[in-house]
Amino acid sequence: MPRFRLETALHVRERLEKLYQKALAEQVQVEQQYRDRKQLMEETLNHHHKDLDEAKALESKKRAEKLLSDKGADIDMATAQAELIESLAQLELIAKLRNKR
Repeated sequence: MPRFRLETALHVRERLEKLYQKALAEQVQVEQQYRDRKQLMEETLNHHHKDLDEAKALESKKRAEKLLSDKGADIDMATAQAELIESLAQLELIAKLRNKR
């Protein structure tokens, strides 16, 4: 059975401690980013809560999907895609708010 020298064991321990500290620092950073994003979303919701209208979001989604599926239409694809993304985000937010209650 091989024997390790004390210096080797200390070196391994030092490397493990550095890895642990790095992982801990990354975890703290991720948690702070999560708190910042959550706070921003809450502030945005409080400021724009009246802008959330499920019926309008569904209508916007259908309109954007129709524009994107109509190959012959002369449309701005970026505008239609942005409208679709925005309406999907609003619908997702509405669903999350419903589940939160």
